[in-house]
Amino acid sequence: AVDDPDYKGFWTTLTLFNELPGRDPDDKTDDKSADKKSEEPAIKKHFVLVSTGTHTYGGSGRLSGKTQTAYFFACTKAGCPKNHTNPLKQIGSGTGQLFVHLDSCQPILAKQLRAASKHSPVNIDADGNEYSLFSFQELLPHHIRYVEKCFRGFDHFAETRQDNGLLDWVRGFERRAGVPARETCLQLLEIMEEWLDERIQMMIDAQKGWLGVPFAGSQSDLWSLKSARATFGCTRLSLILDGDMLSALLSTDEYKGRLVDCSPIIAFDKFESSRHTGANLARWKVQVNEKWKLQGAVKVPTEDGASNNKLACKINGQELHVCLDHNLSRAVLYASGEAGKPSQNPELKAFTKRSAAQAASFSRSVVNNAALQDAQLEAGKHTNELLAPKVKNTTHWTGLSEMCNRNRWIGPEMRLALTGEADGISLERAAPFALPAQISDALSDESGSEGEDQEEANSRVTLFVLMS
Repeated sequence: AVDDPDYKGFWTTLTLFNELPGRDPDDKTDDKSADKKSEEPAIKKHFVLVSTGTHTYGGSGRLSGKTQTAYFFACTKAGCPKNHTNPLKQIGSGTGQLFVHLDSCQPILAKQLRAASKHSPVNIDADGNEYSLFSFQELLPHHIRYVEKCFRGFDHFAETRQDNGLLDWVRGFERRAGVPARETCLQLLEIMEEWLDERIQMMIDAQKGWLGVPFAGSQSDLWSLKSARATFGCTRLSLILDGDMLSALLSTDEYKGRLVDCSPIIAFDKFESSRHTGANLARWKVQVNEKWKLQGAVKVPTEDGASNNKLACKINGQELHVCLDHNLSRAVLYASGEAGKPSQNPELKAFTKRSAAQAASFSRSVVNNAALQDAQLEAGKHTNELLAPKVKNTTHWTGLSEMCNRNRWIGPEMRLALTGEADGISLERAAPFALPAQISDALSDESGSEGEDQEEANSRVTLFVLMS
């Protein structure tokens, strides 16, 4: 029914759901539903409360013997037999008995009140035509689409609140439509997860029966939140499936005559062990394999080159393959002299160390940081375009390029904040220091003419230092 356009209640597709207006789940919009709950039902305005009493349930059902408050109402219509001497009994705070009475006493009024009640599916449009909202069963395919839209787009089910304009937007496509409650979305998501797990297990079993073991590859990783309070583990299985076999499993001809690359996520859990040792990691992988009946299925997992991954693979009797991206990124560290002993590039290593120290000075000094922001504002940047220097992080293998690119973008402003000049500091205002030997030799070889004044000499020295 989800994909059947002839299904009763069909009103929109997943594509239209993707155009839903976004909403911040932390946005504290005034919730009008609480006011609605506190308001007295409109139908009670047409009755007068005469007295209250107690109603005791009879029979043998679950309510047998229980008591509940009963209210006795008199109809305000002149001549109605349900007057003060013969009031109408309404059990509890509901309005069912009152509507039953109005259906026979004042049918037009009853119709209008039903349309105005938020609990009734009956509505009346601007032309006076009566229509009923879709039932839950009719809306279920569209609720499924909505959950799929939220899951694929990393949206929050908090958007399903009916006081933020979402319901009005949806009913712009179909006036009988509705939006699912958050609890409904969560239940549907659980059902989808169970259904997908069954499909994945079905494909694993079929592949295992076709090829035997080993028959798959895998990738896994661990990472922590910024607060370092929780660590999550994710494992992805790599399968190359026969299209004819897959078409038979899924009852479709879509994959016939093809090879299908499939990489389902089979584990995404909180890593309970406080230490990320190789033994703990190996134990977690064994538990995942046992859940999916994957013992012996993966011979060569693809991981990063961390030592705990190497040990985990050794414990589980697997051959570790380091992924190409990590190997290429690690090559940057060796080429830049950051890794390896002895360093293969000591000059670049020393330069990046000084550059990182210069960039870090802004995070340690409020004065320098404020001067950097002022320099960027004077350069014509908006307040939301201000950038801060980056410091390389050796644990992130892209840190060197990120630091160089960021500091290149705001280089003039950094030099202006530190020296007062966008081109850097000249030797006249610099603290006395010993020039490197190669610079001293170059200056002695390229000494100025006898008529060169001191200002021209200083400019030539400054230019040489900047170029070096």
